[in-house]
Order: sequence, then structure tokens, then C-alpha cells
Amino acid sequence: MLRRVEHGEGFEVHFSLTGGVLRAQVEGLHDSFEISVAYWAKIAEERRRCDVRRVLVIENLIEDGRPDQLLALFERLTTMGFDGCKVAFVDNGNEQLSLHEHIAILAREHGILAAVFSEESAATIWL
Repeated sequence: MLRRVEHGEGFEVHFSLTGGVLRAQVEGLHDSFEISVAYWAKIAEERRRCDVRRVLVIENLIEDGRPDQLLALFERLTTMGFDGCKVAFVDNGNEQLSLHEHIAILAREHGILAAVFSEESAATIWL
């Protein structure tokens, strides 16, 4: 089982790989467009490195980013190599759940099988 930590400016991502699922737990004090792009880029890089198609992302950022930047973030995500992947996203904050669900619908329209969850156990079962 792979375990490693990647550090970025304002966040860190704890990676583990079990049963063909890459688990990425993002920790930090606040979210922003720049932080989100940076941590998703690290997740995409790790996904390619591990050659997996199922990814579980747990976001544990204390402060949410700006809702108006989520669509711009989505546009960046479509270029990061998640096509054909199954991506489960768990936001422990839940304040932006409906926006994240909208992004998951857009992702599915672009070839990324994505779903949003409020708890990790449901996301794990879905994967």
C-alpha cells in the first residue's frame, strides 16, 4: 500500500493507494482558486503515476473558497487527465454541496464519472 504526503502552498495532500483506489486527503486552513488548482494538479499527477482510474478525494479545508470560482476550476479540471476516471469527492464542509454536485454533472458530460458525497463511507462504496 502506497502512503505519501505532497506539500503545496497552503495545503498538503495525503495519498494512499488500496485496492486500485487512490485516496487523496487534502488538508489546509482555507481554500482558494489557486489552492484548488494546485491540489487537483497534484492529485492528477499521482493518479497518472499510480496508473489508476478510481480516485477518492477528501477535502478537509477549514474555509471554503469563493463559489463563483468553481466553474473556472472545473474548466481547469477537464484538462488534467481525469477523462475515463471515476472520481468521488467528499467535502466535509457541506456548505457548497449543491455547487459541487453541479460540477459533478458537468464532469460527467465531459467523460469523467464524478459524484459528490458528504461522507467518505458512501463515496468508498460508490467507487
